[in-house]
Amino acid sequence: MADAGKIENQQTPKQINPWFEKLTQQGLDLTIAEKHQQIVPPIDGLVQDELTGLYIENDPLRTFLATKLGNCVSNGKKFACIYSDADNLKKANTQHGRDLGDMVIIDAAAHLSQTLEKVGLNDQVKTYFHREKQGADEIVIWLFDLSEEQLERLKKQFTEVDSSRTIKNPDFTFSTTTVVLDGEDPRLANYYKETANWLTANNSEIPYDFYQKIKNTADFDVKLIKTSKDLARVPMDQLLTTVNIHKFIEILVSNLGDSRISSQLLEVICKLSSIEGALSVMGSQEYQQQYKLLLGKLGVAKEDLTKAKTPKMLLDIFQDLFGKEEAEISS
Repeated sequence: MADAGKIENQQTPKQINPWFEKLTQQGLDLTIAEKHQQIVPPIDGLVQDELTGLYIENDPLRTFLATKLGNCVSNGKKFACIYSDADNLKKANTQHGRDLGDMVIIDAAAHLSQTLEKVGLNDQVKTYFHREKQGADEIVIWLFDLSEEQLERLKKQFTEVDSSRTIKNPDFTFSTTTVVLDGEDPRLANYYKETANWLTANNSEIPYDFYQKIKNTADFDVKLIKTSKDLARVPMDQLLTTVNIHKFIEILVSNLGDSRISSQLLEVICKLSSIEGALSVMGSQEYQQQYKLLLGKLGVAKEDLTKAKTPKMLLDIFQDLFGKEEAEISS
């Protein structure tokens, strides 16, 4: 890993990634606000990431953040968890080298920092950035004591603004996949109420389970969106009708060779390749959400997806797109 140091500090050339000047000359702003690289008040035992200057989640930081979350819930305040994953990291590493891969992560942190600044939050909102772990793509921002209006502005800024930034030398697009979760998310609402009741009876406890539930849900959503992005690049009509495993792999590699082909992506594709298998798993709410995202990317009208209330109705949409002949993947 290149020793990039803090991006604001350009006094020591050895600490600057060799791509830094090339990218900034092409208009990429790689500034990470110094306040986003800090935890106030300071906490013993924290580890700072040399690449971005952000702290890396460990036990002391997890305890600190889960405690802040508990205080927020106990006081009926609003919170948000912004969970973001850099796109195209594998492409950067494999086609242009690890130094550009490091810049992909730095750019993701800088983009999040700059996007948050545009929301215009006041000092009453407590904001904490961190990287999930050393070498991971994911960056997490926790915000506590938000007003309803601030929360809505936050969601609008992070979900409606295009995150892509393209340069010509090399021909490369920097982008992130980002979700914003809060306590009113339907999947978290019951956990929020249960946690509030539990904290009333155990006010000295720390809601680690709720903290982890929020992060797990956000991670699932990000993976879902990234899977949908990858699937949108694959000629599904070819993929779902091929009966030769070698051809199947060839189609995947030719369209996704510069991406990290996740087990989740393969699982979705393989289950869709069998009509019987697709029908058996479409009863799962998570799979229905996944398939509806895919169908939307493939051009199915939103109103048609809204009407698809059952696995059979979803299956009918797939059959209309790809035909009713079942095509099993075989060697």
